Amino acid sequence: MGRLGNKVALVVGAGGSREGLSNGKAVAVLFAREGAHVLALDINREAVEGTCAVIRQEGGRCDALIADATSSEAISGAVETAMGRCGRIDILHNNVGRPIMGDPVAMSEADWQRSIEINLNSAFLACKQVLPIMLSQGAGAIVNVSSLASIQVNAYPYFGYLAAKAGLNQFTRAIAVTLRPPRHPRQCGAARCDRHPARRSGDRRPAREPRRAARPTACCKPDRTHGRCLGRRLCVAFPCLG
Repeated sequence: MGRLGNKVALVVGAGGSREGLSNGKAVAVLFAREGAHVLALDINREAVEGTCAVIRQEGGRCDALIADATSSEAISGAVETAMGRCGRIDILHNNVGRPIMGDPVAMSEADWQRSIEINLNSAFLACKQVLPIMLSQGAGAIVNVSSLASIQVNAYPYFGYLAAKAGLNQFTRAIAVTLRPPRHPRQCGAARCDRHPARRSGDRRPAREPRRAARPTACCKPDRTHGRCLGRRLCVAFPCLG
């Protein structure tokens, strides 16, 4: 049994839009390898069932949940189904994301709203349903997958994606600071990141370490700034998964 033995992990976006190993599929498989019972959620039935097949072939436990992560009703139903099958949710991993190209002039209002729905609202809806469960359990962990696009601007005109991921960072910080259990005043959730400096293709030089990398800790004072250095993923950790 691995580090997640006897834990239940809900992975939102566990399928992927392309063939191969997507971020969500990789996370679901890794969680299962570490002993978690994975609840793989995705809008693409074929993709999420493919994820479950890989996990089951390795002897892991996985159930497929088909739902639109941007629909409040669909997420509510999926979480209800998950609780009916497993009785608890220890880990929520929000992995849904997709850039929609366009600057403020060229981008339609519909595309702007859709970008916010996919990249920010999906995490809000999942947290809205799962947080009460974790708070009642007194333990749990939430991972919201962000992007370097949340802290830097490049030549790609995906304004909705940039804004949504930046909002996701602050949303995650706010959960970490405000929703800590009252009996643990010094163990609130901490926003955490793992920053991986990008390298050019074929560059043999070692990757340069970030100047001010956040320490990977889930214990900090509630009045301090969390997640100062934000990279690809943010994590909210409640006091104890054990």
